[in-house]
Amino acid sequence: MGFASVMYLDSNEGTEYGHYISIGRSFKQAFFDAAYNHQIYSDTVARVMGAIKSENDSYWSYSTDPDPWLQHPEEYDYWDRVINPT
Repeated sequence: MGFASVMYLDSNEGTEYGHYISIGRSFKQAFFDAAYNHQIYSDTVARVMGAIKSENDSYWSYSTDPDPWLQHPEEYDYWDRVINPT
């Protein structure tokens, strides 16, 4: 998880990310939601990379271990969300 563009560093974003995970959101959605609430630059691109089968994993519901990327890179992808603060 990270950003594919310029981003604003805000320590509260990590705290909110953890909160969203604790209330049941997927890791991916929690990251995007926290980024939306804390990024101040327009067109910031938040990015989550991982195994396709793990896209919707959460703390309580997760897929089996994915194959290593070096053996099956076609089983991995990334998802972007453009953040435009209001």
